Amino acid sequence: MNDFKILSIDAATKTMVVDWGFVTLNHDIPLYILENPDLPKEVMLANIGYMRPPAPIDLEVPPALMELVEPVVKPLEETTE
Repeated sequence: MNDFKILSIDAATKTMVVDWGFVTLNHDIPLYILENPDLPKEVMLANIGYMRPPAPIDLEVPPALMELVEPVVKPLEETTE
């Protein structure tokens, strides 16, 4: 049993959206799966499982990094006269 979900597949771009439980990411479909379309589902799931990103670590975001965020500039509201 796998502990992730494939949410969508884009056949044109050969990508898929995978929900890993702690993050949802867009991934390329593994070439091994594309080159071997008759693989059993269990083997496909195992190959996708190797793409799992590392689990997040609970660390604080440095204040200096927060200062690098570009402010969102809101357009001036049009006035009606």
